[in-house]
Amino acid sequence: MTGPLPVLEVIGDRLSATLSDFQAALTHSHTILVRAEVWRAGAKIADLPLVDGSVAADRTATSRRSFSGKVDPAMAPQSMNDVLTPYGNQVRIWRGIRFPDGTAMDYQIFFGRLDSVSVDNGEVSITCLDLSQTIADYRFETPRTFPLGTVIVDAITTLIQEVLGPAQPINIDPSISRTQHMTAASTFDRERTEAMDSLTNSLSCDWFAGPDGAIYIRPSPTIYVGEEADWIVRTGGSGVITGYTSAYDRSGVFNEVVATQETVDGSAPLWASARDMNPNSPTYWEGPFGKVPRFFASQFFNTYEQCLNAATNLLATTAAGAKGLTIKCVPNPALMLDDIIQVIGLGTNRDGLYFVQSFDCPVTADGAMTINLQTQLISDTGGNLRGWTLDDDPLFAPARALELVGAAPEVDL
Repeated sequence: MTGPLPVLEVIGDRLSATLSDFQAALTHSHTILVRAEVWRAGAKIADLPLVDGSVAADRTATSRRSFSGKVDPAMAPQSMNDVLTPYGNQVRIWRGIRFPDGTAMDYQIFFGRLDSVSVDNGEVSITCLDLSQTIADYRFETPRTFPLGTVIVDAITTLIQEVLGPAQPINIDPSISRTQHMTAASTFDRERTEAMDSLTNSLSCDWFAGPDGAIYIRPSPTIYVGEEADWIVRTGGSGVITGYTSAYDRSGVFNEVVATQETVDGSAPLWASARDMNPNSPTYWEGPFGKVPRFFASQFFNTYEQCLNAATNLLATTAAGAKGLTIKCVPNPALMLDDIIQVIGLGTNRDGLYFVQSFDCPVTADGAMTINLQTQLISDTGGNLRGWTLDDDPLFAPARALELVGAAPEVDL
């Protein structure tokens, strides 16, 4: 799992309960628990009774998580200083289940700011956005320049803490380079998120706000050969799948990625290209799909290896959009974007490993969870990409040829 660990709270005395216990309980009749709170300046100021609503998560959105729903009409604001006004107040939401022995587990599924409140014929509706939107709103008043030699992770940290404060938790995956630096002064005009995206893309990673309120910097999702799924979903009486749809779409799908170093002194740039060279792949570089390259340039590439890593990671992501599967299932509040799901029981053309692209999780007992899944190029532990088609074994796919080319050797800059 490449995303943050779910925030777990154990209620009662079931201290031995685990995530697997929780997932197993989802396949049986159970009682759900939902609670929400309003916070301000780091302190809880009120409970928030929810009437309905859902948490939406999408890894392509600026705010990966949002909440929309209705709350107790008694919470309707009467002034601009009331609890339910969108001027600095934040919302936390948990969903869980109660076990037969009376104990319970719940997972925090949302933390973010209260963004809007409306009252219509006595019904009070709210929308909330995660902390990524708070970062996006704090645009640069004047162009922002980082000097030559600035460590990229340090620049990202600075951009976050300027908005959320020096105490803001930032979780950086250990695999992310702590030494890669800027080879020239870098200026960003207005949008803080454009700077964040540019910096994290140069490290082949993503940034996002987690449901626990921390900011996470994680590698882009990749499925490794032999990696265990974070959740196995099945059809039938012992499963959680209640419905599905599948789709094929070539828009936004590429079979080559070229990553290039941007230079400011006129020197020849470093570059690397990754292509899908599996003859059995529907997006084979030499096949009827055609040659569809994607280009990515960054001033923050210092070596050929960094260009190559970016190209291979982006190829895995862009090729993933060729095949999608949407399932409806019993809600799992522990699910995270980028989690790996193994689907069983939908047939050989649909069963297999997917990563979570987006989902919608209700906060009420009625209604299913909708999860949008995507296929993925599978990588071995050395970072070499392996292809996976839905007709292959879902855990151990045969090797997919990946052509890696570059015009320049590594240069010590």
